[in-house]
Amino acid sequence: MFVSPEISFTLEHAGQVHHFCSAECRERFKNSLPRAASG
Repeated sequence: MFVSPEISFTLEHAGQVHHFCSAECRERFKNSLPRAASG
C-alpha cells in the first residue's frame, strides 16, 4: 500500500520513520512493538 508521506501518520522507531494510512494503523503498529524492560 502506498501512503503519501505528506499526509500520512508517522512514527519513528529504531532510527526509521514509518508512514501509516491512519492513526489506528499507527497505534496498532506501536502496540505490537516489544516493550523495553524498565529498571
